[in-house]
Amino acid sequence: MKIDFSDVASGFEAIPSGHYLVRITDGELRTAGDEAKNPGSEYVFWTCTVQTGEFEGRKVFTNTSLLPNALFGLKGLLAATGKWSKAELDSEAFEFDIEPVIGEQVIAVVTVRQYQGEDQNSIRKFRPATPEAMEALSSGAVADAGLMP
Repeated sequence: MKIDFSDVASGFEAIPSGHYLVRITDGELRTAGDEAKNPGSEYVFWTCTVQTGEFEGRKVFTNTSLLPNALFGLKGLLAATGKWSKAELDSEAFEFDIEPVIGEQVIAVVTVRQYQGEDQNSIRKFRPATPEAMEALSSGAVADAGLMP
């Protein structure tokens, strides 16, 4: 069998920093390895898929730590989905499950960072995908809509 690899890129380049409408397409509970900053700690590895524009279909990834001092990341993601009230998210007995988050659309604030000499994407925070935010994304008026990080 002959395969033509001449037009196949060897990897993905980072997408530019910006605000992107994404769908949470996967979430997996993982345990940090021995070389991690907090070995043995748990986190959720999220896969997000860009929904519109030039980079539609591209994947961006983020982790949300389950360490008590880092739960702000997970809380921010859950708040951006709009599925839970502030009172629920402020509860001392919040029951978290990954499944209800899968399929939700949010706006991801994506940055580019250097990791081992290569540009990689990082999600800085999540914002709700409100009608106003969606309009701002489509018109390019992100700063005017208060979406700037």
